[in-house]
Amino acid sequence: MHIKDNKRYYSKGRLTFKTFSNDKYIAMATARDFVGRAEKQGWCKGKEDSIIVAEYGVGYGYFALNFLKCVRSLDPLLYSKIEYHLYDYSEKMLKKAAACLKAGGEKNIAAEKCDAARAYPKIKPHYIRLNELWCDLPAKIFTLKKGQVYEVQARRYAKPGDQFTQAALEFLSSLPLGYYIVINDRAAEHLGSISKSLRPGGYADIFDYGFTEVDLPMEIWNESLKRAKDHVTYDVNFTFMQAYARGCLNMKAYVEKQDDYVSDTLKMRLYPVELKDGLYYMTKDEMNRPITKKYLLPHGYDEEYLSGKFSEPNDYYHFRVWKE
Repeated sequence: MHIKDNKRYYSKGRLTFKTFSNDKYIAMATARDFVGRAEKQGWCKGKEDSIIVAEYGVGYGYFALNFLKCVRSLDPLLYSKIEYHLYDYSEKMLKKAAACLKAGGEKNIAAEKCDAARAYPKIKPHYIRLNELWCDLPAKIFTLKKGQVYEVQARRYAKPGDQFTQAALEFLSSLPLGYYIVINDRAAEHLGSISKSLRPGGYADIFDYGFTEVDLPMEIWNESLKRAKDHVTYDVNFTFMQAYARGCLNMKAYVEKQDDYVSDTLKMRLYPVELKDGLYYMTKDEMNRPITKKYLLPHGYDEEYLSGKFSEPNDYYHFRVWKE
């Protein structure tokens, strides 16, 4: 039911859950990274006429617009070579994103419907960016039973011998017995497609929510794996995805907190906040603007938080993979 449920949800062409897809600071951080990577790889010095960027989970197009605006300000030559591809399951969302970019003056844009759970476009990107996509793909919940990988939802043992099941077995063997663990099998397939499509020196950024360790008692953990709201989602098991990228796909990979990535890349202290239309990063001064402060105070952000003394932890991560 997972695929059908999510197709039904995304066909509506509107978002009823909040993400960081509109945040300008993530766009700025990834743009700086992109410019630095392009310079290191010599993309503008080569014979290629186009630098291909692919984005999955396009939202309303604000990330792409902010990203391109920032790249243009940092490196106009690189910007002039970018061919930006938008991919989403929802044709309505693609039209809205394309209209946003067109209104912002962007012309070298291609928009294509894509079901990431089923297929992968035949392009060779320099850079791929995913926004809360893997959590929406079907996943399996496994546990270790009698030394074998047991699929909890289907009540059956996984077929031994294949690369994915072996990776799951190695991961589960490192944990205490009895834990139910999300293993994002469709995300692993998608990562395999990314690995095959990336150009040498290309890389991908995955922004999503999930976990890197099991730090709850087994009874609580086993009942808190799946998130279900308007559609079905599974937390991304980033520790497994990192091990799978390195061990099975021969890719370089690392994972870090999204908060750390954005603040460290931009070299500024930023704080995650939830507003009416989405999740955003703000500076202390931005949080304390009268109109923003008036909204935040009744919604769980007290004066101590707005003072910048601490930042509330969250489960959003940045996962990077690349090929050398």
